[in-house]
Amino acid sequence: MKRFIACILGIVFFILSHQCVFPQSAASQGPEATKHMSAKAIIEAAMKSTRKNFNIGRLESLTLEMESVTTTVKGNNEKSQSTGESRISIKFPDQIRFEVYTDFSTNQNLSVVKLDKTRFSTSVETLVDGKPFYFGSNLGSVAPKFTKGQQIASLRTRVFQAIFPITLETDLYPDLIFTYVGEAESRDGKANVIEVSEKDGNRQFRLFFEKKNQHLVMMVEKYFDSIVQKKEVEKTYYYSDFKEVRGILFPHKIVTQTGKFMTEELSVKKLEFNPSFKANFFEVKDEKINPF
Repeated sequence: MKRFIACILGIVFFILSHQCVFPQSAASQGPEATKHMSAKAIIEAAMKSTRKNFNIGRLESLTLEMESVTTTVKGNNEKSQSTGESRISIKFPDQIRFEVYTDFSTNQNLSVVKLDKTRFSTSVETLVDGKPFYFGSNLGSVAPKFTKGQQIASLRTRVFQAIFPITLETDLYPDLIFTYVGEAESRDGKANVIEVSEKDGNRQFRLFFEKKNQHLVMMVEKYFDSIVQKKEVEKTYYYSDFKEVRGILFPHKIVTQTGKFMTEELSVKKLEFNPSFKANFFEVKDEKINPF
């Protein structure tokens, strides 16, 4: 599996550098409707392969808990690491709560983002030795300011990255367009490639489904960061350590590569299907768009 993924990655870098996605016969297969049907068929085959023992019925809610090791690379290639824990809770289709706890060497951060249908809030709390610590008013003047639409779009993207490899359900993402684009081939096998794009066209994903067992083994994300980095960003996600939970086989390890550096490793610790939540768990009392 590792060798296959490494070979596919090499193909991706060649493709991107030469601006030739796939052989013309594979990339151009007729009308858009045909492409969508092809993408749907590939994803349905992946669902069939990974849900052989799935007996939960309709998926109405989900909670996912993960541990992370994040590597930050500075301009001089100096690296620093932080560890963290995150929990995504969803009541489909439009109630989301995303909690992230990050432990740095000198302090900790706790962020909570909530979407309750159309209401949205985000908060960030800085802790030192477990106690709240406040920087003062200067931080708010230099922190980037995001609109409500940008914040919600970012939340939905993070949810897609974490949840789609588990559920493979396209109906949960009505704002995304799934299109079949062709095959990637290496010495060890082939992968079907699906392109996922947002309706506004800013962010694009390439999903690589290994043809041998239909598993999603890799995803390449590209977007233009117009606020912080002011350049195009590319990230590659590698999926491995497939284990079965409640009848669904899915990757428990996700390694992220940003540019030429491995920047994050996520490990799934707990997954619950159709959990129940307290009545006010997703409630947004006061909308807050920028956390500082």
